[in-house]
Amino acid sequence: LGYSLFLPTGKWEQGGDDNAGLGMWSNLVQAGTTLHLDTKHEWSLSALGSYEIHSHKKDSDIKVGDILSVEGGLGKNFIKAEMMGGKPVPTLITSVGIAYYGQFKVTGDEVAQGSNLLAGDKDRVFGVGLEANVIVPKSSMVYGLRIEPEFGARNRTQGWTFLLTIAYELKSLAKTPG
Repeated sequence: LGYSLFLPTGKWEQGGDDNAGLGMWSNLVQAGTTLHLDTKHEWSLSALGSYEIHSHKKDSDIKVGDILSVEGGLGKNFIKAEMMGGKPVPTLITSVGIAYYGQFKVTGDEVAQGSNLLAGDKDRVFGVGLEANVIVPKSSMVYGLRIEPEFGARNRTQGWTFLLTIAYELKSLAKTPG
């Protein structure tokens, strides 16, 4: 479960060509889970739902509609381990699988009268592709790559999603067995 608040901190001016912000407050509520499909946790299925609620844009009659995003995937873990103290300890975890998402405008955008381009129209887009992650427990590093071509776009652009992740794990919240 999660909640995020996005503040309108960057410069935003209606019609501006050098805007650094969006000129609106946004709330994001998320809920997700991962199901392990076997006792060894080699196969998993995950899902995450996100709902965005936006305020009116600063000094305008524009209000972006609410957005629902659903994403997740099906993956397989490959675990390389070494024996330490008679127990296997993971030294490299590689996950590969299929990732998906769908994004839907739940409520139409509100715009000033006379500016009817897509006013009230709801957009959507879908993506399905591949994802791979490598976790190196000894160095606390996580690397990931996701590539998803989009399809079924309506009232919005359609293309490809590329996501490269490099992360350092400060401390695990999971308890070590034993």
